[in-house]
Amino acid sequence: MVAKLRSDPTKPIGQYLQSLRRLVSAEPIELWTRKLATEPVHFVSYRISDGSRGAFRKVHDLIEQRKVVFWDRWSLPRGLAERREIFPDPTLDQYLMEKLEKSAHVWGIESKKYSAVKSYSEKERSRAMKLGIPYHGVAEFL
Repeated sequence: MVAKLRSDPTKPIGQYLQSLRRLVSAEPIELWTRKLATEPVHFVSYRISDGSRGAFRKVHDLIEQRKVVFWDRWSLPRGLAERREIFPDPTLDQYLMEKLEKSAHVWGIESKKYSAVKSYSEKERSRAMKLGIPYHGVAEFL
């Protein structure tokens, strides 16, 4: 039996994705994945403590513009995101820096604590500038 993935658009998409589904064809997803792989990535850098709201707004804006976004909140591998306390900091550092180095743009959500010494956000901003990746500061008004 073939059924629509989302038969009632008024219900949240997550409700339909809770169970495994068998696709009739993976071709549309594979085509979309290949297309995304050729698009420039926009890396969103922020401090969780005071920049999450601004990061959410910036990610929303970029997605509305149909941009490919790396936002650690949703883009980290599931095992790393769910068990960050188990993995050593160098594992996360390496993963984030690899993603940043492959990005075409870095968007820094410049909250009050954004450039704190030894913070991930400060590392990300410094690395982007050192590599010559366009850095766009986004003022965050709390």
